[in-house]
Amino acid sequence: MAEGVFRSLAASHPRLGAVDSAGTGAYHVLEPPDYRTIDTLRKHGIRNYDHGARKIRDQDFRTFDYILAMDASNLRDLQRLQKRVDSAGGKSKAKVMLFGEFSGKPKAEQVGD
Repeated sequence: MAEGVFRSLAASHPRLGAVDSAGTGAYHVLEPPDYRTIDTLRKHGIRNYDHGARKIRDQDFRTFDYILAMDASNLRDLQRLQKRVDSAGGKSKAKVMLFGEFSGKPKAEQVGD
């Protein structure tokens, strides 16, 4: 859902480029979003969201400027993956951080807080 909302917001912003989402686990690879997610997005005017789940790849750390984690557990997993990419000689450029760091509040919130 976060990807759908972010894509919608980014569409009108000239400085934002590619937006994608991936999980740290491969639990639902290629599955579409849950019907409740689609219903919620549609209720908020987002009707063109099409996505198949995927697992994060090493290349993502070299391609994207930011990789946002939804909670502290995912953040640790992403930081560990990024270190692995860097130690294998694949220098990453992504800044890995909590999605909630963009909330404007002094303390980054996790999704679900």
